[in-house]
Amino acid sequence: EYYEQSLRLFDEMWGALKTDRERATFLHDNLRTSKLLERAYNGINDAENALLTADAWRAKGLHTSMSRGDEVIKADGRSWWQVFTGCARKSLQVDCLSRAQALAERQQGAIVFYSYDNIFKSVLNIYVLRAGARCLHRPTDVSLENLKWDGNHAPNSRDVNLSWRPRDVRSALGDNSVRSSGLDLADLYKVYIEPIENDIKDVAKLIIIPDAAAGIATVPFAALQEPNSGRFLVERFVISTSPSLGVLLQLAERQHLESVELGSSVVVGNPDYSGWVPEAPVLEEEALDVLEVGQTAVLLPASVDRYDAGASCAGADCIVTALANRAAGKSVECEVTLCRWDGLLGDMVRVKVGGKWMHATVLADSEEIGSVHVQELGKAIDIPKEAWYPCFIKGDQVTVLADGFRGFDAAYRSLHSKGTIRDTTPDEDGRYEVILEQSETEDGGRHETKGQDMEGSVVVHRDRLLRRMRVSPTRLLRRTSKSLAPLRNAEREARAVAGVLGVPEGEVLVGSRATKDMVMGRLRNTQGVVHIATHGLVDPQVGGRSGVALCGSSH
Repeated sequence: EYYEQSLRLFDEMWGALKTDRERATFLHDNLRTSKLLERAYNGINDAENALLTADAWRAKGLHTSMSRGDEVIKADGRSWWQVFTGCARKSLQVDCLSRAQALAERQQGAIVFYSYDNIFKSVLNIYVLRAGARCLHRPTDVSLENLKWDGNHAPNSRDVNLSWRPRDVRSALGDNSVRSSGLDLADLYKVYIEPIENDIKDVAKLIIIPDAAAGIATVPFAALQEPNSGRFLVERFVISTSPSLGVLLQLAERQHLESVELGSSVVVGNPDYSGWVPEAPVLEEEALDVLEVGQTAVLLPASVDRYDAGASCAGADCIVTALANRAAGKSVECEVTLCRWDGLLGDMVRVKVGGKWMHATVLADSEEIGSVHVQELGKAIDIPKEAWYPCFIKGDQVTVLADGFRGFDAAYRSLHSKGTIRDTTPDEDGRYEVILEQSETEDGGRHETKGQDMEGSVVVHRDRLLRRMRVSPTRLLRRTSKSLAPLRNAEREARAVAGVLGVPEGEVLVGSRATKDMVMGRLRNTQGVVHIATHGLVDPQVGGRSGVALCGSSH
């Protein structure tokens, strides 16, 4: 009862969350409560409620979006938690399970639901729903000791890694830093299929609902191999997947069009990737493996929420100039230097009005003229962008470019000086006073900088000042040197599919025509089939930023 009350309260709180990051953090923090309630139901042999409890928080954001205006799930105005495991549990449980069993009967298959529980010990709960039968629960001990894998197959951790991420398979970027799983396809078959062999032996289709939080969504179920015969699972069953039981039922019960306008279908294949410079987000746990001093990266503004899939922003080119020591035992931190003085100006700049330096907020800017709101005047004015200056404050770290340099380059980073802004207000000519950090030369002496006074400071114009800062690696996007390869076979495939669907040759979106604007425009006006054959990129931090790669630059 305690866990049920807790989850009902969580469901009420869910409605007040606004961003993807808030929702993802909230679900992660409360996953333990859901797992404990699932375990309690299994402890009294109530597999039906255990399954529905595990499913109640699966793909919740997707389900919320799909449920808007859909009366199938929002019965009597009740919430997701109330409908599936709430107040009138018995009748709602019967309704949900009967709908799932009816779907399994129509598909001549079985619904297989996976839920991983590693709070106290590693147990994989497998639930099987079939027509005319009760929900079957097949718990499997997946601890390293019980599975008895040899050292080549067992991951180097206390818990088993049940995901599968092979090196370079279907990876557009070919990132060699990706760690592949220690499990092969036969091992995975033993974990996921062997415990339910007798329950699925006479069905034609499997509908798999993996536990994405445990990485099971990465398992290629169709490719799992029987250890003895070597047969792939797809040779025995038609296989499909769904993020949750709720989403599966909602999709199955939506009204289907009786006819499809095939001629209006959208067919996309082999976009022109010549303008692509792939940018991959940096995870904190892998930062010291994928970043190195001198590497070029893109720095995102601090105001941007990386976990908000709807956020858009422009980053600034920078060079990684230092990395935190792995042995420090602290959060990983990088030192970066921006490549240009006007990089990441943000919303605040310094402008000179009536001979005085003032603070201004950027409202809009074009090629030459920008509109800014001057704080001291309390109004907006237009000022040429060449008259904008960076807004430094006392204590800001900077790099001072050596004479003859107009930007920061990794190959010559040792020629430039490091310093700290001494005074917040620039002088009459827009120059800042900087206290230089003295560093030893190769002969044991000290660097001397032209214009340096006896106190170790120098007056520097904005064009020679670059912002230097210590940031979390999660604010960085690293650029890969390997571009996206063309997909010649995908283009032939797209043209062949278009011919089958009756799409005119001129309407096939390939090469330079496969832009985001073109594809989105066609999608808004089609009632036919959508066929997309392109590269795809996955954002490991924000699922909503993942997607297909189309013609143009990174997006």
